Amino acid sequence: MGKKLRFGDKMTKLSLFRKGAGEYEQIEEDSWSYLDMEVHEHPILKGKIGVLKSPLIHNDYKGLEKYIERHNAYSTWEAKRYLQLKRDRKVNLTFRQKLKYGLLETGFLPYFYFIGAYFF
Repeated sequence: MGKKLRFGDKMTKLSLFRKGAGEYEQIEEDSWSYLDMEVHEHPILKGKIGVLKSPLIHNDYKGLEKYIERHNAYSTWEAKRYLQLKRDRKVNLTFRQKLKYGLLETGFLPYFYFIGAYFF
């Protein structure tokens, strides 16, 4: 069994990983929504992480309306999760989650997200 690696410590995107080679960080919630939010949490992988030599093209042909609908649902889910975490401070969060929610409380999260996404 390889060393456990945490993907997401760098500004890069994980496109693929082998079934059984890792697991997603756990979010304690009473019930999941119809969203696929669990796959947007960070995977914890065992073993080496490689790099694809060719771009992985992903085309979503569902249209702008579906894109906006999906992201509105994501933002509502995230807001409810944030309020739940504020009420229950006993939840164990990862470093990334602590950083994200800490910056959210200060109001600086959008600025750090922009700088990270566009400059780093």
